[in-house]
Amino acid sequence: MAAAAAVALLGGCSGEQRDLPKAESDTWGDPPAAASAAKIGAPGSACPLPVTFDLAADWSPEGVEDGLFDQGGFALRCEIDAKPAGHLGFLRVWTGPGADSAAALETFVKAEQGTAAITDRRTRPHKLGTEATYMDVENERPERVLAVFTTQGIVILTLGGADTEEHKAMLPAYVLASRTIA
Repeated sequence: MAAAAAVALLGGCSGEQRDLPKAESDTWGDPPAAASAAKIGAPGSACPLPVTFDLAADWSPEGVEDGLFDQGGFALRCEIDAKPAGHLGFLRVWTGPGADSAAALETFVKAEQGTAAITDRRTRPHKLGTEATYMDVENERPERVLAVFTTQGIVILTLGGADTEEHKAMLPAYVLASRTIA
């Protein structure tokens, strides 16, 4: 794909640069966040997590059994289904060891087969977070990922949809979750 042109990737708090592929166009045209309808992550919720965040209406969270899915050393802990909200895709929450959100994000994304066109930025609301967009070139669809440092390690939030249109339609729910993560 033409979008796999090599360019520098900002890493962590130090401002050092790492060479990774980057998308040729701006991939950060975020829509407004969806309205909050619920909160997930607290003890006793459908998915107890090291963080909490808001969910959009009709998104259905479900805890994932330990050890079922792993990507780059991060275990899938919660899958939030968009089908009840009329979309084909998921928000997924992964947890794993670490203290560097940029390094964790890079490891996580590189562990996914068929990825290219990585664009990275520090998140605005989180001093210890790193967010990226990238292309799943095998399935020809964009992906979003946010890695946040917590006292219990790294938490990774991902948005994956069936295709580019579903990704765009679900982005307001991801924006809500990423902006309210605490």
